[in-house]
Amino acid sequence: MRNRSNSFYSHHYEPVRLETTGIRLAPPYRVPLEEIEALHLHDTVEFGLCLAGQGIFIVEDKVMPFKAGDVSIINEFEFHRARSTGGQPSVWRFLNFNPQQLKTGDPDQDYCCDSARLGGSKFRNLLDGEQFPRLRDAMRLLIAEQEAPHSQPAATANLLRYMLLQLTALARPAEPALLVRRDVEQLAPALKKITGSYMEKLTVARLARLCHMSTSSFYRLFTAVFGRSPQRYLTQYRVQMGAYLLRHKNCGVEAAAVAVGYETQSAFHRQFKAAYGLSPVAYRQGKKPPETPAGKS
Repeated sequence: MRNRSNSFYSHHYEPVRLETTGIRLAPPYRVPLEEIEALHLHDTVEFGLCLAGQGIFIVEDKVMPFKAGDVSIINEFEFHRARSTGGQPSVWRFLNFNPQQLKTGDPDQDYCCDSARLGGSKFRNLLDGEQFPRLRDAMRLLIAEQEAPHSQPAATANLLRYMLLQLTALARPAEPALLVRRDVEQLAPALKKITGSYMEKLTVARLARLCHMSTSSFYRLFTAVFGRSPQRYLTQYRVQMGAYLLRHKNCGVEAAAVAVGYETQSAFHRQFKAAYGLSPVAYRQGKKPPETPAGKS
């Protein structure tokens, strides 16, 4: 991965025009191979299915590899973008919808329409299709139903409710304050700086100045919106980028540590183990992190 110390992500708000049914199935999309330069945010929930290829998804500070058959879940509160790897563009189908339009008036069913649950630092936005075949197959059925000559809105709604129920069962309660897009937009300059120059020395005061806020006000708002302090957010982003380099770019531990901004390999080792529950060397060798890594509870 090239050094991006002088090239930062921009953040864009991109509303999605839904059909009269409240749903939009986009044509097959070839995810480019180019480095990610901008993250975007929609005003709808977006489900995706990778049809071919591989790559990485960046959702806020989470860096997640994907392959064919995997399912993506992005709510309307998280900046995100994907890029392909492996020399060939990956192919996706994306379906956007407004979960509020799926409510039936039954509280026992409608709780799954709270899309705020489908996000946050511990939510898995990418699900392995082999581990979650029912969700993968539901996405295939959704695509087929939307492409059918006489699509049945009730069938589509039932499939979406089914997926939301399954995903809600996997999710934790909504994290505090993923919910105010105005606050996210106010913090966008700091996010842009963190995601683009995470390898630099970034102080809270410097990030606050970018947002034209006092240090104390910036710290309080950032922590409220993302459920973590700015320092913790930056650390998690660095560690996850380091994990990507180790596992998917065959990068050595020392080189990965330097690439993501650590002055010493020992500091990278300490924070990596706190996040993943195993050492960078073990992770690079393909060992799986424990179910509940240290520092993730």
